[in-house]
Amino acid sequence: MNRVSIANHEKELLRKVLTDNLDQALNLSHPESEISNLIRRTKHLPKPLSAWSASLPRFITTSVAYTCGVGCEMCNAGFADKKFLFDQYEYLSKEEFDDLAPWIKKATHVALVGLGETLDSPPYRIFSGKAARQGFLCIDQRCSY
Repeated sequence: MNRVSIANHEKELLRKVLTDNLDQALNLSHPESEISNLIRRTKHLPKPLSAWSASLPRFITTSVAYTCGVGCEMCNAGFADKKFLFDQYEYLSKEEFDDLAPWIKKATHVALVGLGETLDSPPYRIFSGKAARQGFLCIDQRCSY
């Protein structure tokens, strides 16, 4: 598996564990791994938060870009002396944005922002177009509806 496949696999495994889908998590993990052993030891125990539920958030704010080429000296986001915050992660991907769909569908407000320059994100127009099709006001004239 390449690095992206491994990262996606680990993300899915973590998602299964955090949402108490332990049988599915066990199927995703290596049989002799530490996480497999932990799942086998704990999956029969009661889920401490199983009686709790929460509604999805009504206000969604997500960063879509982690880049900026301006280099303002007073930048408090970390771009005063560099153009990227993370070496391997510049933008929210289309797949990551699609993962937000359940939240966006229930939200009353969606803000697509950036730790850097939001408009630097190549898929920004796709994101804003999808949000606009959900009925959200798009203040960028370049939105593709």
